[in-house]
Amino acid sequence: MSFKEWLESFKDVEHPYTEIAKAVFEDKDFPHDKDFDEILDYVHNIDALDDRTMEDVIEDYKKYKNK
Repeated sequence: MSFKEWLESFKDVEHPYTEIAKAVFEDKDFPHDKDFDEILDYVHNIDALDDRTMEDVIEDYKKYKNK
């Protein structure tokens, strides 16, 4: 499951990542999900998303992938 597919699972449920998931899918310029450094650079340069929150989301995704 890709990062965006995993994140999409939070769009319509009550979860701490719901708002960030919605923001990512509404942002047509959000970078491709294979390069986490690019994602973090992008998030750092916009005001809509919090850097620390995105770092947490990416870390949780990595944990999910390593199960």
